[in-house]
Amino acid sequence: MAKTAYTYDITTSKKDNRATVCLSVCHLIYAVINMFLSTFLVAHIYSLTTDIFSYAVNVGIYQISTYAVMLVSYYVLSILVDKTDRIWCYRIANILNAGIVIVTIFFGQDLAKLVVVAGVLNGFSHGAYYASFNVLKQEMVSRKTMDKFTVVLSVLTKVVNVVFPIVLGALIEVSTFSVVAIYVLVLAVAQCILTFFVKAKRPANSNFSLKEYFKDLKEHPKVFKKMKALYIIGFFYGLTSAVSMLLNINIMMQFGSNLSLGVITGCCSLFAVVVILIVSKFTKVGKRPLLFVASAILPCAGAILFVSLPNMVTLIVYHVCLSFCEVINATIYDTYRNKNLKEAGMYKDIAEHQCITESIFQITRIISFGLMIMFGYIGNNIVLQIGFVLFVVGYSITSLLLMRYESRGVKDEKQEEQAQAEENIKVNEGEKKE
Repeated sequence: MAKTAYTYDITTSKKDNRATVCLSVCHLIYAVINMFLSTFLVAHIYSLTTDIFSYAVNVGIYQISTYAVMLVSYYVLSILVDKTDRIWCYRIANILNAGIVIVTIFFGQDLAKLVVVAGVLNGFSHGAYYASFNVLKQEMVSRKTMDKFTVVLSVLTKVVNVVFPIVLGALIEVSTFSVVAIYVLVLAVAQCILTFFVKAKRPANSNFSLKEYFKDLKEHPKVFKKMKALYIIGFFYGLTSAVSMLLNINIMMQFGSNLSLGVITGCCSLFAVVVILIVSKFTKVGKRPLLFVASAILPCAGAILFVSLPNMVTLIVYHVCLSFCEVINATIYDTYRNKNLKEAGMYKDIAEHQCITESIFQITRIISFGLMIMFGYIGNNIVLQIGFVLFVVGYSITSLLLMRYESRGVKDEKQEEQAQAEENIKVNEGEKKE
C-alpha cells in the first residue's frame, strides 16, 4: 500500500477539520463564481440572439469551447498536481478564477458576444480548479466519512444554489453585469485567502502515469471491474450536460429575465436539498431500487409532459423532476467515485483516476453539445424538442446503471463475507484436529 503524507486519513480516519472546512467553504464560493460566469453569461447570450435556434448554436459553441479546453488543461494540470505540491496548484487555480472575474468586469456583457473566447477562459478555469480540488477532496476526507462528507457538501452547494441565483439575478436586473462582477470579485479574493488554511502535501510514491494506473488496476481485478463500471456510468452522466442548458433556454423563453431564471433555479435547488436529506437519512445502500427507478422515470415523464404541453406550469414540474433525478445521481455517483480507490489502498493513483473520470465527462459533453448545435442548425422546433427528450434519457440510463452497480456491489460483498466465514470455519476445524 502506498504511504501518504496525510496523517488524518487511511488507518486512523482522522482529519484536519479546519483544513477540510476551509476546502469546503472555498468550493462553495467557487460555486457562486461559476454560477455567475456560466449561468448568467449564457442568459446574456440569449439576449444577443434573435431566435431559439441561433441561441442553441451559440450556447453549443460556447460549451464545446469550454469542455475542449477543460479536457486538455485538466490532463496537463493533473500531471503538475501529482508531481508537485497540489495545494499550490489549487491556490493558483483560485487566483486564475479571480483573474477571469476581473476580465468579466472589463468586458461585461460584451463577453457574451465572444462565445469562443468566453468558453476558452471558462474551460481553463474549470480545468485548473478541478484538477487540484478533486485530488484534495479525495485525499483529505477519510474513506469512512466520504459518504457523510459528500452529502453535507451537496446540501451546502444546493443551499448556495437556492440563494445566489436569486441574489445574482436580482442584482443584474437592477444594476449591470459588470457591477455584479465586482461583488463576485470580492468573494474570489476571500476564496484565495481561505486557501492558505488548507493543508496538503504530496503523497509518497506519487508519479502521474496512466499506464501505471491501469497496471495497478489489473493487479486488483475486483477494483478494476468496479472502475470500468463507474467509467461507463460517467459516459452517460456526461451526456446529460446539455439538459441544463436546454432547460435554461426554455426558462428564458417562458419568463424572459435573469431574475426569473434565478428564482426557478433557486426553488428547485431547495427541493433538491430536501431530497438529499431524505435519501441520506431514510435509505440504505442496496435497499433503494425504487429510488433509482423513480429517478429514471420522473425526468422522462416531466420532459415529455413539457414538450407535449409547453407552458410555465409544465416547465416548473419538469424542472422539479429533473432536480430530483440529478441530485440523486450526482450524490451517489460522486460518493462511489471517491471511495473505491481508497478502499483498495491505491492512494497514489487518485490523480489518474480523477483525470480519466473528468476526461470521459468532457468527451461526452462535447458530443452532447455537438448534437445541440446540429439541432440548432436544422432549425426545426420538433427536432429540437425530440433532442431535448433524448438528452434526458441519459439521466434515466445513469440512474438504472447506478442501481445495477450498487446491487452488484452489495451482492459481491455478501459473497465475500460468506467465503470468509467458510474459510474461518475450515481454519477452526483444522485447529481442533491438530
